[in-house]
Amino acid sequence: MKKIVLSAATVLLTLCVNAETDGNLDDPETLDKIISEAIDHEKLEWRGEKGEELLYAPDPNTPYTGWEKKMHDNGQIEWLIQVKDGKRDGLGTRWYSNGQKMGEGNFKNGKLITVVGWKPNGEKSETNVVKGNGVVVDYNDDGTEKRRDTFKDGVKVED
Repeated sequence: MKKIVLSAATVLLTLCVNAETDGNLDDPETLDKIISEAIDHEKLEWRGEKGEELLYAPDPNTPYTGWEKKMHDNGQIEWLIQVKDGKRDGLGTRWYSNGQKMGEGNFKNGKLITVVGWKPNGEKSETNVVKGNGVVVDYNDDGTEKRRDTFKDGVKVED
């Protein structure tokens, strides 16, 4: 009986923790907590065959699960992406160096499923990926177009 109660409590605690960290990056306290716990993308290592690569933390022999982050040179957050079992899976958010949100999307099993985006001034951009298909447009801080990437079935189409 104690094992069942303990298991139920563990599941409930896990759901509560995940609810706090699964997505409200607009809440400054949640965002700061996630940034402090995330592993910098330069410390993560891609391992495996092309197309089947998984992310690993610096030491463990098991694929990484947690948040991946990258910071701008000015110390502002550049991106946060959820990783599960070595694959990007869950929320991914990018910001400009001025703190304005650049884009927000979702990954599933390593593939980009949805994305919406904004220009540095906050206007909606041409970025639009739905069901893994569409375009991601990156802009320079001055609002000029930097690059355009096309996605098909959740994978970037090589030029």
